[in-house]
Amino acid sequence: MTNTAIPVLVGQLTTGRTGEVSWALWPVEVYSTGCLLRIRLIPDGQRPEYQDSESKALFATIQLLEGHERELISLESGHGKVQLSSGRLPTRGGDPQTSEPWEYVWTLEYWWPQERWDDKLTLKWPTYDLGLTLPVDIGELTKNKP
Repeated sequence: MTNTAIPVLVGQLTTGRTGEVSWALWPVEVYSTGCLLRIRLIPDGQRPEYQDSESKALFATIQLLEGHERELISLESGHGKVQLSSGRLPTRGGDPQTSEPWEYVWTLEYWWPQERWDDKLTLKWPTYDLGLTLPVDIGELTKNKP
């Protein structure tokens, strides 16, 4: 009997750069009912000004907030948006005068139910004009499902 709480890892760590954003996609964790995708984003160049760790613009990168729609990072398949499971925002700290973060990195996890799997999975971040098609092989996910 297969333990459905233990995922099968599919793929390998994949990294790249699209426009002003460097990214990494971890191996996909495949479960019996769907999969967990873990993505890290590191924008370069001009960055939005986040006043502090309570900044609405910063939180708008992971949650839709009125007036900050262009900040939202989303993952979409042909069936619509994929649900964000967790997100780690850039840490705050470093220079107390500027509140520059020590690490300007977003780490996001998305739960993608099997019934919504299709061949197109796109990560979008309008602030950086990012429209990245993620290299996820649906055939491999299906074949390796526990």
